Amino acid sequence: MNVGYIAARDYSIPYIIEILGVCKLRYSSWIKAWDNIGLLGLIERQRSFCPRKLSLDEEKEVIRKVKKNPRGIKRIIPEITNKMGVSICKDTLRICKRAGLRWKRISIRLHKEKDEKAYQETVELIIKLFSIRKTRRN
Repeated sequence: MNVGYIAARDYSIPYIIEILGVCKLRYSSWIKAWDNIGLLGLIERQRSFCPRKLSLDEEKEVIRKVKKNPRGIKRIIPEITNKMGVSICKDTLRICKRAGLRWKRISIRLHKEKDEKAYQETVELIIKLFSIRKTRRN
């Protein structure tokens, strides 16, 4: 079915999305292409892409290695290059994102016992400062 024809019939957007079986994002990209280029904007064009450097089995192996040592990616890359004979860079490891892995900054927390006396003094000081601030406002 022609998207332009359906859109021109004044159907609601949710109804059109249901008829075509696409998501709202896809539909809106079609409408933008229709507005910008016209009918040619709706023709599916072949997209350029670069071929995969790793096969699916190699990708699984890389993901397994990254899961085993998530903080050692710089050490994993030469290992992969030597074992698989494929030179890859850190950006190639975006396959790990597709596998659901995420990296977050690690925060270091002190696990020492806190000094209860110093803690109480600090709390009292904060309360005192807030009370001074309140009296100055009034």
